[in-house]
Amino acid sequence: MLTLERAKELNDSMVTEEHLRLHAKNVMYAMGAMADHFGEDRDYWMAVGYLHDYDYEKYYDSKRSCRYLH
Repeated sequence: MLTLERAKELNDSMVTEEHLRLHAKNVMYAMGAMADHFGEDRDYWMAVGYLHDYDYEKYYDSKRSCRYLH
């Protein structure tokens, strides 16, 4: 199972810009709150939230991006 510690290691290996790291943390906390609300595993969903833009810097394509998500 994905752990929050592993998610942070993975994200930090790919994400270099501070504003994107902050965004990842904000999404992580939101996902944790949603997990609490729905009775799900908080740590797992926080890890998923932390990784949601894992490859953004490397593979972002403005023509194919889901702009409405950010």
